[in-house]
Amino acid sequence: MTTHKQYLGSTAPASAQHETFWHSVFGLPRTSTGWTAVVVALAAIVLYALFWALVASGQRGGETLFSNPLLGTTIVLADTASLIAGATALRAMARDGERALPVILTVALAIATLVFLAGAIFA
Repeated sequence: MTTHKQYLGSTAPASAQHETFWHSVFGLPRTSTGWTAVVVALAAIVLYALFWALVASGQRGGETLFSNPLLGTTIVLADTASLIAGATALRAMARDGERALPVILTVALAIATLVFLAGAIFA
């Protein structure tokens, strides 16, 4: 005789499965790829903060991206780190099944970076 539990594929109660899902979303990354994505995203955020601190201190750009090499290098490194973090986070989500909120926010940061870069290039 087939029982109800055999059709579900799990012996854990539904409430425990629900808790596990939410703990994995609101918890920290559980894979090394997820952690790598989050650390690189934090580096990008630090570089963005450094860029805006330099702008607030009076540094200004010019006609080209590297008219002010310090500003240009900082923003290029921040954008590159953001895109690398996003690609790493997507890999962690697709291959490793990572679904922690910091990893999802890393993908959101990369998408925002792509939108701003597209606006700067095509405007």
